[in-house]
Amino acid sequence: MKMKWKKLSLGKLFDNKKFVWIFAFVVAIITWFVVAFTVSPEINGKLTQVPVNIDIQSTSIGRLGLDVVDGEDSTVDVWVTGERYVVGSLTADDVIATASLAGVTGAGSYDLKIQVSKRDNSQAFEIISNKPETVRVTFDRLSTQTLSLDVDVSGVVVPDGYMMEQPYANPSEITITGPENDVSRVAKCVVRVEVDETLRESKVVEGQVTLLDKEGNAIENSAITMSEEDETVEVTIPILKMKELPVKLDFLHMPSGFPIDSLTYTLSNETIQVAGPTDAIDNMSELHLGYVDFSQLDVDSTFDFDVQLPSGFINIENINTITADFTNENLTSQTYTVDNINVVNQPANFDVTVNTQSISNVQIVGDASIIENLSASDIVAEVDLSGSEIVAGQFKVPVNIVIPGKGLVWAKGDYAVVVVVTANS
Repeated sequence: MKMKWKKLSLGKLFDNKKFVWIFAFVVAIITWFVVAFTVSPEINGKLTQVPVNIDIQSTSIGRLGLDVVDGEDSTVDVWVTGERYVVGSLTADDVIATASLAGVTGAGSYDLKIQVSKRDNSQAFEIISNKPETVRVTFDRLSTQTLSLDVDVSGVVVPDGYMMEQPYANPSEITITGPENDVSRVAKCVVRVEVDETLRESKVVEGQVTLLDKEGNAIENSAITMSEEDETVEVTIPILKMKELPVKLDFLHMPSGFPIDSLTYTLSNETIQVAGPTDAIDNMSELHLGYVDFSQLDVDSTFDFDVQLPSGFINIENINTITADFTNENLTSQTYTVDNINVVNQPANFDVTVNTQSISNVQIVGDASIIENLSASDIVAEVDLSGSEIVAGQFKVPVNIVIPGKGLVWAKGDYAVVVVVTANS
């Protein structure tokens, strides 16, 4: 069977509005290309915000120690002409704008002529003009200075029982850079913050840095710069809670059953005024001074203790040393020869024999009424082997002097005996 083809009627196509619109669009595009590339192949174009290069390193300006302090971020608009397809693809990177440094002889402000050239001479376009034609540039010697940062806090209210320490900034110093004359005017760097509230604990706030001259006036000079992280700094306002703490002594080598409450002594300060962070100081009920060793305690002993506070605390009264005085007219001392020597906590698999028969010149200190009636038979030298590593052999070992049941008496000094240790067979 033969297929019948319908004849395409051009007249009917032009009766179709959609076809007419597409046909007209295609014809317009073709016409534009013909005109653009045959009738008018060249066009003018504009390159905006081309950076102006100011090269001082390779000139006498650099050797004079000068630098650009204003005008280094200048830009220029450049007009070009060339073939349409070339100009249409140009960017600011295809040209170089340079400020002519001719005539610059020292520090100051100059109107420098801008010279524009092609970055690649092989490109098919020409430079017509540029605006502006000159750029205002200021030259000076740059100076850098590092200054301590002072803190000025206002509006803080501290209630009774609290105190504010000197606020401090982080960082504690900043570095400024700028024209030599301008930098020399800076006498102080200050960060000012306002905290209109009552503080019972430390607070960290942010503040802006202000540069001041020697008269205390703010220096408003955009030519002086500082690093971005230095422009805004953190200010810590330390708030401490005050408290009066009793001081306390502890004792070493105190005899078992010793009536410590009967031992009298005086402290140069019974309490001390301190201040510290609220949470920490609320957990403190006393201040530990240190230890008194009974083996060093005599009838007229005095001991000095350095006052040591936890980190973050301050000593309000600046009391750095407290003295403990054990001088007591009711105390006396006497020496004895002790021959009651006992071994306690002896290991089961060893035999321990004391070779020392007696210990001479054992000094006993205590209440005079007790010492008066005390005899050598009341005193025991005790060899305690608990916690010791026992091996066979002969050793000199320390002893504890015990005076059981006598009350306010103790032994002053260190004493030892010789023992022989043998393993059980």
